[in-house]
Amino acid sequence: RNVAQAIRLILERINVGELEQDTPTNKTPNIQPLYYYTRPTIEIIPYGDYLKEFRAAYSMKIFIPIPPSVVMAFFWLFHWLLSNFSPKSIDPIFHSIDYLLQVASREHTFDNTRFRTDFPEINKIEESVAECFIRRKRTLRKIPDLSDLYAASS
Repeated sequence: RNVAQAIRLILERINVGELEQDTPTNKTPNIQPLYYYTRPTIEIIPYGDYLKEFRAAYSMKIFIPIPPSVVMAFFWLFHWLLSNFSPKSIDPIFHSIDYLLQVASREHTFDNTRFRTDFPEINKIEESVAECFIRRKRTLRKIPDLSDLYAASS
């Protein structure tokens, strides 16, 4: 939803620029050739914060907290085992899993400053991480379980 809002703001600005381009005093509004917009965060936050927001959105009261060092040790061990003892027959599957674990274990974000400077109105319309999880939960509850429908038709 947030990326769609960002794209809408850019397209609206381009459209306004095209309408005003006929007059010599008006120039196309300042649109950069490249913007980074990833998450509704201004500063980099630990990956575990997203997990906290997810648990809050789904009202998860019981959970087993695993220290980040243990999680990282598991990721490192899996990566090391894969690098040294990967069976060739299922190698692509394990490499895909390893890739996802490596990406998930590192915070990765882009600097959204340029976008936020050029489009300050994004701050009013973007949803927070918690709001995103709550919207997803509501949406998923409305979707019927297709496996039940498939079993009934067989």
